[in-house]
Amino acid sequence: MSADAAPRNINAELLLNKIKASPYGVPYTLKFIDPEAKENAAAIKFEKHFSADLADESQYFRSLNGLLKCVEKNAGKSLSESQQERVCATEYKQLRLAAFNGELFYHNVNKKAFLNELALFNGESAY
Repeated sequence: MSADAAPRNINAELLLNKIKASPYGVPYTLKFIDPEAKENAAAIKFEKHFSADLADESQYFRSLNGLLKCVEKNAGKSLSESQQERVCATEYKQLRLAAFNGELFYHNVNKKAFLNELALFNGESAY
């Protein structure tokens, strides 16, 4: 986090993590992009366009991160057109399958928040 966006103390950090784990923090998680990562990242980096937490919490964004890493890894290589189509085909297929399996639905992207809420409703600690 940049100095402006960083929490001021440990209690603020804990509160921020609690809010991000709740359904109320979902818009923050979806929208927040670390300003430091945005400035320093290459154009194709996942962190420049999305919250880094999304790659851990959603199958679709995990697949998208894998595709972007594959593209970045192979960008400097001089490949023929047929090789370019095949080099990241597996990652692209995983991304498409995640999208077609409904992984972009609101409840799938925010599964962690809903699981925490269900745990609280069942009298269990989600933290």
